[in-house]
Amino acid sequence: MMWNKFQLLLPAGLMVALVAGMMFASSSGSVVEVEQELPIRAALERRPSSQAVPGALEEEIYPGGVLGPLEREEDTDTVSTPDMDVIDAASKFEKFGMFVKAAKAAGLIDELRSAESITIFMPTNSAFAHLPGAVFEELLKPENRATLRKIVSAHIVPEKVVWSELFGRKTRLTTIGGTVLIADGAKGVRVNGVRLELSDVLATNGVIHVVDQLFTPTA
Repeated sequence: MMWNKFQLLLPAGLMVALVAGMMFASSSGSVVEVEQELPIRAALERRPSSQAVPGALEEEIYPGGVLGPLEREEDTDTVSTPDMDVIDAASKFEKFGMFVKAAKAAGLIDELRSAESITIFMPTNSAFAHLPGAVFEELLKPENRATLRKIVSAHIVPEKVVWSELFGRKTRLTTIGGTVLIADGAKGVRVNGVRLELSDVLATNGVIHVVDQLFTPTA
């Protein structure tokens, strides 16, 4: 479960709320299957894979790129946000408000704005809402800045990686915090087992893909 991994990172004061919240989630059903409707049209059309991801630690290309009749998922159109960096692009959407707030509290805003080429697997507000109780508000406090920085950094890769570079292969990507993400393009694209809700939101200095679950930082 998520708390087994986050407990290695969260201060002791946050663990009571975390454990209690997870017990409630377990009794009421899964908290990771919630899907949010995003305000950009989704496309059902498959896109072919392209060249390998630059700098990837490992990749495995599936034979022929043909994966059978069950491979299709609801993939998305490319969305361009001209003259906007990744933070300005994210700020256009209310559903990314908690990520932007977390990035600010973690001291990462200037770093993300000035980066030349990055990929953010951006969690929606719903993803942060999976944290139980007041954990998110606690993480925003200055004394928990280092922990929050690890969580936010676990979603950021220091190179631009678009959807077509992930589809039809398995790739390992290393985040700015050192966490290794496994992207599996066998059925649509999933990263660490989480399906991309929206892909290829292009900004001047990178690309945003949307996920509805937080990735766990490497402890």
